[in-house]
Amino acid sequence: MRTLLLTLFAVALGCSKADLPIEPNTRTTLQVTAITQAGIRIDSANVFVDGSREGFTPFSAQDIQPGLHALRVSRDGYLAHAEQLLVELGRVYVVEAILDPLPPGEGQLIVTVDQDSALVRVMDSNDNVIFETEEQTSVHQLHIGRYRVGAEKAGVVAEQPNIEIETGKTTVVNLTLAQPGQTPTLAFGIALDSVNVGEDFEITWESDGFQVIIDQGIGVRGPNGKERVRCSSAGMKIFTATAYSLDNLTTEIKDSVYISEVVAFPPSLNFSILADSVDFGTPAILEWQTDGHQVVLDHGIGGRGPSGSEEILFQTPGKKVIAATAYGENNLLTVKKDSVFVKEAALPPHPVVMLSTTRRVTVDTAASISWHSQNADYIVVDYVDNPGLSGSAQTTFHSPGIRIVTATAFNQSGYASASDTIEVVVPVIDVVDDILVEANVHVRANAEKDKMKFMKAATFEVEKAGRYEVVSEAWYNSGDVQRNESFFLDISTIRDEFNLPLDPNAGEYKVVPDEPGDPHTSKRASGIFVLSPGTHYVNIYHYGLIAKRYPQFINGKIIGPESVWVLGFKLIYRGN
Repeated sequence: MRTLLLTLFAVALGCSKADLPIEPNTRTTLQVTAITQAGIRIDSANVFVDGSREGFTPFSAQDIQPGLHALRVSRDGYLAHAEQLLVELGRVYVVEAILDPLPPGEGQLIVTVDQDSALVRVMDSNDNVIFETEEQTSVHQLHIGRYRVGAEKAGVVAEQPNIEIETGKTTVVNLTLAQPGQTPTLAFGIALDSVNVGEDFEITWESDGFQVIIDQGIGVRGPNGKERVRCSSAGMKIFTATAYSLDNLTTEIKDSVYISEVVAFPPSLNFSILADSVDFGTPAILEWQTDGHQVVLDHGIGGRGPSGSEEILFQTPGKKVIAATAYGENNLLTVKKDSVFVKEAALPPHPVVMLSTTRRVTVDTAASISWHSQNADYIVVDYVDNPGLSGSAQTTFHSPGIRIVTATAFNQSGYASASDTIEVVVPVIDVVDDILVEANVHVRANAEKDKMKFMKAATFEVEKAGRYEVVSEAWYNSGDVQRNESFFLDISTIRDEFNLPLDPNAGEYKVVPDEPGDPHTSKRASGIFVLSPGTHYVNIYHYGLIAKRYPQFINGKIIGPESVWVLGFKLIYRGN
């Protein structure tokens, strides 16, 4: 914003013995124009004086009364300009309002209040205070969504809820302070008279105050709402809701609900093994049924549904006892056991061979093959040279796929074979999601050195250590008016440890040079960094800080603000 004060005066041309009379000027002139940061004129912006729209830019008026006036210049899609102007009689006031474009996904809220020195609060939908100010006219840049605005002065309050902020739009709220001393209204109730322990019930409330506090651990809530509650113990539960006005007057209402105990019984269970005994190598059949939600069987069988049957093959002879556990509500359980005798197997006259392999390996990783035989004169095992009658060996496969391994034992009675498979797979590569980091920061070349950088411009968390490529979303808002909108980054930790890029192009830094063209946004590669797990910060610097040492990216002289805007970052995992 630039405001010029011009004092009118008369100049006498030529000579005279007497002073030329100067006629007093009684007209006061106000001229208002609007421009962008790049100096481009913005026409048709609204001009408000003391809350009343007087015209559009370029604006000129010669009937401005002396005194203090509130001037506001606004247009949809731009941040408004507001200032207090002290006007004196007979002067010319020239106001050049600089309007910055609203960032994507944001809108603008203008709040006026009819009294000075009132405390104005802007709150989000969760009643968190976003802004506080005592200005009669205030301008706020907000993300899209719902907000609530309130004003207070010496017990005099005003409020406007449910304000919708839209992308690129300007919303104006004019507050008139109400008279104090009225207690807030409050309606509060519990939907049910009684519920069982662990069951949900709903409470509702509605008030014209600014907040409601509910006990029983619920806490502070907005003026209207409903909430589902669950109690873990039995008995009469009394809830108290207290509504508060802005001048701290209260209204209190109580309601109650009775919480009943739930009587639970252990689940029923029928479990049996169908045979008393089985031959070795013959499976035993199990059956079960319960009114619980699952049955867990031991001997490595595990969890099953509430009813079913299953075959189990035992690897050794002898008596086998199996326990079945049924699980019901509230972790109540029932256990039943049954047994089966597994008979010894007769030694077969033919050769016997047993084979075991590693089920799954990755390419170029050794897999184990183990075998054992009885009554065999010799044995052949795939992928093994000169195997003994029993033993183990390792082999490596260089491509993925299923490998079938067969061991065959021979004697005079004949032969017997056993087969197993090895699944060879490609090693799994870790997949790490990209990290998106929001930001809305800028640095300028013509500022002081400590303002040519923005420390901790954005914060993000790294879960997996490795190399990350940083891509910046740059906003070139000046087109080709400013040709040195260049910048560079580094990344720091909460212990102030700084990480520099692996791919520098200017000493130890990686400069992201200006991108020519009309105003636009662009995704710019900003360096590859080695990051460890934990919290990190992105720090942004204007190229002007190092331009004398590394001048290869200068586009003419750096004579203006050359402001660099960055709207966000994306970090892409590039491996270890």
